[in-house]
Amino acid sequence: MNRLTREQSRDLTQQKLRQAALSEFAANGFAGASIDRIAETAGFSRGAFYANYKGKHEILLELLRELSEREVGRWRLLVEEHAGQADFFQVIAERFAALIDETPWGLFAVEVRLQARRDTQFASEYQHYLSGISSSIGELIAVNFEKAGKRPPADLEQMTHAFHSLALGLVLSMDGSRTRDARAAGLIVAHFLQGLLLLPAGESP
Repeated sequence: MNRLTREQSRDLTQQKLRQAALSEFAANGFAGASIDRIAETAGFSRGAFYANYKGKHEILLELLRELSEREVGRWRLLVEEHAGQADFFQVIAERFAALIDETPWGLFAVEVRLQARRDTQFASEYQHYLSGISSSIGELIAVNFEKAGKRPPADLEQMTHAFHSLALGLVLSMDGSRTRDARAAGLIVAHFLQGLLLLPAGESP
């Protein structure tokens, strides 16, 4: 078996630290997260953590970038493959259900929104992430209203913010059977949009 190069070993160490930090942030929030626990969970010393990251803020940003790449990529794929198609609402329900059910990523998504409210410096990074998500969701919504021959009843940016906020709120409210609840929650988001599309032209709730 070939030995890892120094760069490969460093990448693997950082990957393990990020995974441990993800669970720590989801469980205890940014303020309550412990670097010692992150390092211990990843199987490294505190010194190994600081050899790779300056502190909690840096690893939080790395995780936010990873979350952004995951979510923006998925939403863009939905735009390309399903916008305006007959299976649109089913796909929307499944995508939101996956977002809600992906623990600890779902809880992390909630935590970074809260951290953006507390930390103005972090808020600018979070806004970049949110803009990417909102752009893709907004495009999906716009295409389907256009196909229905209707105008969105509210500003697209406000609507996408509402849908994303609804999904994050459902993350916090989940209990019992995760699979059942995630599917039900995804359907709630999809039906919310479907109800808006069914409004008579020119009406708003």
